[in-house]
Amino acid sequence: MKRHFVLSLALAVVASLGLCTLLNAQELRPARVLHFTRSQGFEHDPARLLEDGTTVSGRGLAKYFADMNKRIEVIETQDGTIFDGDLSQFDAFVFYTSGNFQKPEG
Repeated sequence: MKRHFVLSLALAVVASLGLCTLLNAQELRPARVLHFTRSQGFEHDPARLLEDGTTVSGRGLAKYFADMNKRIEVIETQDGTIFDGDLSQFDAFVFYTSGNFQKPEG
């Protein structure tokens, strides 16, 4: 079930953001997808950081893109301050979040 959800999420990202078109035009570097996970309260397993700094959902996205022979780099973070910086380095965003983000800590 989790794999189906992750693959469905990846497919939605590709379809809704037109990454296929982006990849055809992208010759110098792989497309970069920011995968942002954050939970307030209960943290779902696919969004939990593993020892190597990845998540199950992020690994699923990366595997999906690799299986499709797409040059897409998945950058994972739970640090919301990334949105204070230069977002032009990313070609797409994937959010796996839950809760009230008006609170500074969760």
